[in-house]
Amino acid sequence: MTPLGQPVNSPFHDHLPTESADGLTLAFTSDRPGGSGNADMYIADRQDTGQDFTEVRNITELNTFEYEFVNFLSDDGLTLYFSSNFPHPGSFDEYDIYFSKRPSRGDPFGEPQPVAGINSEGGQDIAISLTADGLEAYFSSIRPGGKGGMDIWVARRSSVDEDEPFTVFRNVEEVNTASWESVPSISADGLTLFWSDHFYDLGAGSRPVRSGGSGLTDLWCASRASRQDPFGETVNLGSPINTGSHDSWPRVSPRWPADGSVIYFSRCVNCDLNADIYQATWRVTPPPPSRIFRRGEANDDGTLNLSDAVFMLGFLFLGTVEPGCLEALNANDDRAIDVSDAIGILGHLFLGTPPMLPGMGVCEPLDASAAFGCEASQRGCVGIPAG
Repeated sequence: MTPLGQPVNSPFHDHLPTESADGLTLAFTSDRPGGSGNADMYIADRQDTGQDFTEVRNITELNTFEYEFVNFLSDDGLTLYFSSNFPHPGSFDEYDIYFSKRPSRGDPFGEPQPVAGINSEGGQDIAISLTADGLEAYFSSIRPGGKGGMDIWVARRSSVDEDEPFTVFRNVEEVNTASWESVPSISADGLTLFWSDHFYDLGAGSRPVRSGGSGLTDLWCASRASRQDPFGETVNLGSPINTGSHDSWPRVSPRWPADGSVIYFSRCVNCDLNADIYQATWRVTPPPPSRIFRRGEANDDGTLNLSDAVFMLGFLFLGTVEPGCLEALNANDDRAIDVSDAIGILGHLFLGTPPMLPGMGVCEPLDASAAFGCEASQRGCVGIPAG
């Protein structure tokens, strides 16, 4: 986990980062000198994801003398969603959510348009985040019907046609509390939601936090099995992302949860002075390799034969050294290793007795139901598909 370098971070307030799917374009918000107003939107580019962002420009065609906050950048980097309290055409009072398009990454953004169906009259609507298919939008809002303060809401539409408005579907009540839930970031597949537990307002200070966190602003997430399900248990992201400082404004990269994908967020110690953008790299620990064994193949010589029954009897009655795969000795899969296993092998080999299980003598993976373990795959099964 590291802070982004200059020129993205500055001695001022830098926050609300969002990147394109290829990781080469980053949009963010800053109140650094030289802007158009109170807070401006900036965009940065790089040639390779292994490099730092070096080219930063003020999005002068969208910024005003009021507040503009970056919300979400489309996968192709050509559509920018943002919040502003400037009275653009079609806006309501307070903060509303807009979008603007450009033909290519080298072009300026066009005239902003309000996101149809989401903004509320007399409310405050900020921080939209869309699923990869563009059909679900999560955003923060102060409006009637919430649990208190700012809540997370979800809106849906049936197509991505520009003339197709969103319909506010519901308050995401399973993650909202009487505290503030703000700046949601939905994963591309719509199955994991990230957010901040409250919003730090310059001049106003901190608002109440939800219980179970580090004490100040924290990042949280919740997941679900499908987009038709509610979100499950709320999880605090914990250390090192959450600290005793204000950690907020999360944005998960479109590639999440692939190994090497990034979660961006903002951190400030003294929020009246400055805030920096950080990135945490998501690392996926691969599952341990499956251990493959052959039931009844007790001595691990690669063949199921008489010597396996002899080995098993020696292990049971003569103190022969313990084998590397005890589950292989459980020949009849009765969750015990005893003389009945040796008898079963002998019957199978010499008396024409059918296997006590269809899997006897066949390489199979060691799964959670196994009564015993294996230190490694057996020699006779290495490189052989299970079953």
